[in-house]
Amino acid sequence: MRPPAGLRDVDLWQLFEGSPIGMIVTGPDGTFEHVNPRLAEMLGRDREELVGRSFREFTHPDDLEASEAQLRRLQRGDLEGTRSFEKRYMRKDGSVLYALLTVQPFADEAGRTRGFLTQVLELDEQKRRQRVQAGQIEVLALVARGARLDRVFERILEVSEQLTPGLRGSLHLLSPDRRRLMRGISRSLPPAYLDITDGLEVGVGVGSCGTAVATRRPCIVEDVGAHEYWREASGIGERFGFTACWSIPFLDSDGEPLGTFGMYFPEARTPTPAELEFFGSMAHVAGIAVERDKLEEELLQSRKLEAIGQLAGGVAHDFNNLLTGLLGNAELLARSLPEGTEDAQLAERVVQIGQRAADLTTKLLSFARKGRQQLRPVDVDDCIREVAALCERSFDKQIEIRTRLAGHGRRVVGDPGELHNCLLNLALNARDAMPQGGLLELKTDLLDAGQQHVRDAARAEWVQLRVCDDGEGMDAETQERAFEPFFTTKEVGKGTGLGLSGVYGTVKSHGGEIRLRSEPGKGSCFTILLPLAPEGAREAGAEQPQGAPVGQPARILVVDDEEAVRAMATKALGKAGYEVEACPDGASALERYDPVRHDLVLLDSIMPGMSGEQVLAELRARDPAVRVLLSSGYRQETEDPDDASGVVGFLRKPYGLTELRGAVARALAEGREA
Repeated sequence: MRPPAGLRDVDLWQLFEGSPIGMIVTGPDGTFEHVNPRLAEMLGRDREELVGRSFREFTHPDDLEASEAQLRRLQRGDLEGTRSFEKRYMRKDGSVLYALLTVQPFADEAGRTRGFLTQVLELDEQKRRQRVQAGQIEVLALVARGARLDRVFERILEVSEQLTPGLRGSLHLLSPDRRRLMRGISRSLPPAYLDITDGLEVGVGVGSCGTAVATRRPCIVEDVGAHEYWREASGIGERFGFTACWSIPFLDSDGEPLGTFGMYFPEARTPTPAELEFFGSMAHVAGIAVERDKLEEELLQSRKLEAIGQLAGGVAHDFNNLLTGLLGNAELLARSLPEGTEDAQLAERVVQIGQRAADLTTKLLSFARKGRQQLRPVDVDDCIREVAALCERSFDKQIEIRTRLAGHGRRVVGDPGELHNCLLNLALNARDAMPQGGLLELKTDLLDAGQQHVRDAARAEWVQLRVCDDGEGMDAETQERAFEPFFTTKEVGKGTGLGLSGVYGTVKSHGGEIRLRSEPGKGSCFTILLPLAPEGAREAGAEQPQGAPVGQPARILVVDDEEAVRAMATKALGKAGYEVEACPDGASALERYDPVRHDLVLLDSIMPGMSGEQVLAELRARDPAVRVLLSSGYRQETEDPDDASGVVGFLRKPYGLTELRGAVARALAEGREA
């Protein structure tokens, strides 16, 4: 190639040809007259493909207008001396070349501008890193703003494909049991390909994505048609137009796989270190987004259950008031009728139905975490043994029951009855999920907070209880609603929908957490975490004796806003030999209370207007020696006898005659001992 007029000097021409920087001699109209080998290499073309063609053919479309403006200023002589500016060229393979141009005009013998000598310095690596960082920051900002997971995934794919010519990407989440890929999201792959990967079992040798998840490491396949991992999917690359397939898994904070980022290319190739670093960072961001999404979902579910719990607690409280009147009056009626008569039997039947209804409200209050508890150190291994023994006696023999107990001898502080019922409910649920028989496993383990990432990390040690079956399992929708009150998948009449909600309430009221993992056809596993009691915790003392005999002469003031409760309590206590006055609210109770005349106040703690707590405080201010028996369907902070507060007992609604008279007798005895 002959040197151009401006480069007749042999040394200059050799410098031009051998320069490590791209060099162009351009005519006044922007036509490439000469290019050096380095410029041809930078653009991925032969020199013959460049010479004689306008710069416009190789300029990035978005930079064309600015480049035209620069040329016009150079032609007019508006820009004197050497000028530098950045622009983008398009390579032959469609990728973008970022470059810094330094342009020097040169003149002919008459002093007219003959053309321009341009040096082209490649800025690709710096620019790529800037664009990569900008893309990462943009995606992280979406995560920080709480954008929906699908929007975050779409942007990850969009940024990745913009920065990598020829890339078609997909992001796949794992099924809850981490055994299968779920349908992926992609901007550029055909839906038919996503259909094929939906439900694909993960494992080494199951394509690039299945292998990456199984090994928790990137899987790079240069040519799917020649690789053993793709042997079972022969021809799929040709069908969908890709040759190379790379996959990088995204993991949670424990290093467990959440999903995978799949990358597909039309030609056989392996990633550069920079590409591997970039795609790895995008996969990491995807993992952060998935974990954040799961935490938000858990929080929303927790708030939802809390709101339902508040509603359930309110309903149960009102229902308990009605049941207290119903049960008490039914018992009064039954006792007033000749024993063995049909009417007496009907009255007893009403009592039994009322007690069943009371059991339902107890479950509701357990879900709402407002039921009364008898707290003491409990050996969870003993609870498991008792429940397993009961199940072995009563379950169908086709159900095999296994226990695996830690045997550490440590205890939790809890209500043994509630914990027993909690485990029994889970076992019954497992039994119903295995109508043809199966395996029921009950296990305990000792853990520290770091092993389970429990919310209350301040507690050092936890006991884990697991109740697992290999029955019918649950789909995602059922799992989401499993702990809601009154939700059931059983036939009408075969379930109240309060079993699992009661379990949830019991666990939460004991300061614990409950988790569910299930899959249709593969069973369910409930995991309960409870904080351990301090070393040396001992059993609480026995229950207090019944106290003074029923019917001891005393004067009682009954305060309750529910008329049926007041009437029943007044009549029941009157028949037991007490003198009784009744008040419908706190204000009238304060007017009537006389420290000399009244020996005990039976006070409802939840009332409109003045609450029981306010009435108690006012009574205490007027009479420091006042004796109060609190009554409610909710658990109270002052439910245990406390001389300082004036509370000498607690009576849980709904109550019958025996409970009412026994509680009054014990309260009076407590007051006399004080």
